[in-house]
Amino acid sequence: MKGTQMEARKRQGKIPEAILITILVIIIASSFFVHRLKFGPYHSVKNDPYAEVGTDTDRPYDCSSENRPSEGHYSSIPLGNTEFRAGMSLFMYTDEDNKEWDYCTVDVESEVEEGSWRVFYVRHIDIGDVPEETIKLLEDHTMPPKAVAFDEDSGVVTFQVGEKTFTYQLPGR
Repeated sequence: MKGTQMEARKRQGKIPEAILITILVIIIASSFFVHRLKFGPYHSVKNDPYAEVGTDTDRPYDCSSENRPSEGHYSSIPLGNTEFRAGMSLFMYTDEDNKEWDYCTVDVESEVEEGSWRVFYVRHIDIGDVPEETIKLLEDHTMPPKAVAFDEDSGVVTFQVGEKTFTYQLPGR
């Protein structure tokens, strides 16, 4: 009888150890996945105070298509004393024979690490809605003088492209 009781006690001791190890593995794995979901991919790059802010974007199929090769010209300006910048781009598809601009974008972004920028806001504009004067300036990598206005007190960025006006409120304002 004593041998049977000893074996039962040994088994009882091993079962709680296995359960404890399993629980610890689950807790560690869960905390990693919860952290990744909560803070996103940029959290590990630097302390991103806007990790929970999503991207406000449009993707009109008549202006731009995903997975098509394109090249463009980009110009940007800093937004006051913030870590954000406003940008404008012209794009042309390189899988077409013509070398004409296909669309324009306006965006607001912030640097997450040197040379890597996170886009918070982007709008695509049909090239037919972009004034010729704006296109010529952007071709020279120059931001059109009245294309972007920024109110630092409210954190509102306003883009004016021809007859179209786009506004965006910086996060945390």
